[in-house]
Amino acid sequence: MAHSKLTEEAMSKGKKILIGVIGALVVLCGLFMAFVSWANSDAGQATFKEVGTKNAIESATAAVQNARVAGTATAEAQVLNERIRNAQLVFEESFSEGSAFIAANNGDNPIHFSDGIPEIRARIDVWKSGKVVKDFIAEVDCATSGDGTFCGIAYGVHQNFYYASYIQAGERCGFDDRTSSFSTSKSWSCNYPPSPTTPGINRARVERFGQTMRFYVNGGLMDERVLDNAESQTGDVGLFLGQFNMGDASALDYVKVDSFKIWKMP
Repeated sequence: MAHSKLTEEAMSKGKKILIGVIGALVVLCGLFMAFVSWANSDAGQATFKEVGTKNAIESATAAVQNARVAGTATAEAQVLNERIRNAQLVFEESFSEGSAFIAANNGDNPIHFSDGIPEIRARIDVWKSGKVVKDFIAEVDCATSGDGTFCGIAYGVHQNFYYASYIQAGERCGFDDRTSSFSTSKSWSCNYPPSPTTPGINRARVERFGQTMRFYVNGGLMDERVLDNAESQTGDVGLFLGQFNMGDASALDYVKVDSFKIWKMP
């Protein structure tokens, strides 16, 4: 009798487990059908599209970062150039002799042309393009020649108010924040890839999306940050060049500048 009772209890327990499993399957089936119904709705499709866009952006960013870690500058350049194909070129300066852009910005600073490329001797200077764009890509092909010389991109420019990302002699990179009365500057060694164009002429590129900034040199990601001052989104984009060491203008080292372009992002 005792054995029979234990057998009945075991069977009863087994039935309860089976009923529980079946019930769970029914609930899961119900949830799945509800999910399918929602996924086919307008709201579900919109959500999928949003997630897909976010994942695409994250994947593209990850691809750039992974390429940099692997040292494959060519792969990075392909990703960057793909973004430019979807952008609108709004400014281009080739720095030829007689350039109106040079005349409007260089003032009395000494300048010499070597193989069609200007060698500009200046102190800290911002040459505004006259283009105010919120989301943009800007790049400059340039070279530094001596201690303290630099070239790069200034953005969010309002007179003496701006951010700037640049390369400096000695394979150094820098970031200037001059958006407040307590201006800050950061310089660090950056192991960027070799020049993709003319040997010794490096390509510095700034990409800004809202308040997010990325700085590339020859296709390698050197800096990424969120810009604190939202007012910078309304400022000009300009060329940033010169020499930090002050002294007699005739004794200053020079910066070569070969090309300056700005694209507006859609």
